[in-house]
Amino acid sequence: MRLNVYLTRLQKIGAHLNFWGISRNFRSNRLKMRETGLQMRSKSQTFDQMQNLSRRQSWKNVAWQMHQDRKIGSLKNLQGYLWKRGYFSGELKSFCYPDVQEAFKRWNLKSIPTYIYSSGSINAQKLLFQYTEEGDLTKYITSYFDTITAGPKNLSQSYSKIASELGYADKPSEILFLTDSFIEAEAAQAAGLKTIILLRPHNPPIEPADLNKHESRTTFEDIL
Repeated sequence: MRLNVYLTRLQKIGAHLNFWGISRNFRSNRLKMRETGLQMRSKSQTFDQMQNLSRRQSWKNVAWQMHQDRKIGSLKNLQGYLWKRGYFSGELKSFCYPDVQEAFKRWNLKSIPTYIYSSGSINAQKLLFQYTEEGDLTKYITSYFDTITAGPKNLSQSYSKIASELGYADKPSEILFLTDSFIEAEAAQAAGLKTIILLRPHNPPIEPADLNKHESRTTFEDIL
């Protein structure tokens, strides 16, 4: 369903795709087309036709990257732009498990700051938590990190950077990192953070031997 939403939006803003850095090759090709416009016309193929072809190629490239769940910043920025249109129009509402809002409230009452670290852009994160089916949850979130501000989620130095920015460079174990990814849990643990792996329906499976390396939960109910 999400993919269909993305593709619908992509068709409407196809003219903007080349400016999002989704594929440098396509941008390069577009410049070449401008430089050789007269040559293309002589071959019975107009500049507009070639430009439309480049847009279709960009569209296919974006669709492929989404299927691959690529974590590149330009794709995440584009997704955030599309989500913004969908959220503002009321077409989109993000889903959060019911225990998430209750946990946010509980941690807030205990003066425990909550931070979000995602491969999605910070703007996309804010939209996701602002337009949930449960209402606006951003009031419970202290700040946000993404792969631009912190680095890739599979690298331990990204978590060290976050710990440093939060003032816990010398005591990273004071930070609890919740994730559904074993690779991310390993990277965070290597940086000295405490970790809990969330086991939710439809999450990627984790090998039992790997799961034993970290604490795990199926809900936020008994966390802090």
